[in-house]
Amino acid sequence: MARPKSNGPYAPLSATYYRDDAILAAGEQAELLFVRCLAFLADSASDGYITDRQMRLVVGMGMRNVSGRCARLVELGLLTCIDDAYLVRGWLKWNKSTDEIGKYLKRDRERKSAVKGDNSARNDDGIRTDSAPQINTNQITTHQINTQTNNALDDAFDDAYSHWPKKVERKTALERFKVAAKHLPTPELVAHIIQFGDAYAATTTTQFTPALGVWIGKERWTDALPSANTTERKQTRTEQNIDFVAQLAREQQQREIER
Repeated sequence: MARPKSNGPYAPLSATYYRDDAILAAGEQAELLFVRCLAFLADSASDGYITDRQMRLVVGMGMRNVSGRCARLVELGLLTCIDDAYLVRGWLKWNKSTDEIGKYLKRDRERKSAVKGDNSARNDDGIRTDSAPQINTNQITTHQINTQTNNALDDAFDDAYSHWPKKVERKTALERFKVAAKHLPTPELVAHIIQFGDAYAATTTTQFTPALGVWIGKERWTDALPSANTTERKQTRTEQNIDFVAQLAREQQQREIER
């Protein structure tokens, strides 16, 4: 009896993966993206690496706020940001590397070649030349790619902006966000904005919180996080005198009431 034909590559997934603390903390949206990452890697020879472009256009296709989901996975250690790419934690722990797969396929090919010719299209390492995922350029035009990229950046900015306590000059902030995203991985930039935005909200009055556009333009994510003791402005001598006079007036009013 002939051996059943393979249905193609697949990603082995532990039946208890959802019990992992990081997965539990990630939330449904980030979890779905992570599972998609595993499926993508099973069909590519990248040893656990996914480029930012692949993440946005292939893995995250059809998803909103891909950058925000990535930022959450990076925060929890399920993904690691490396330049303009992501590394899935533990991929090589549970899966063979490209080199190992290549050696196995080469040995298998040599074994089969001893019996009959092997016409499979493979490279010198024994890896199928069609193993890497391909994007059909006839289906995805440059305009569509640019549109998807802009939409992804807009979604990422919206997520980050929602955490910034001072809602002013949004257009300027978005423009500077897109410029900064060319030099810094978008998930990392979003994570910085969320972290600092929450810190400003907890420690600093809105009056003394910088506008997001100004903060991005000066690359303030390299600064220390704001704290209540260092960011709040001290009262001037005039303000202290006004408060003192007001306090005296309140005390005088209270004494008159008690008479």
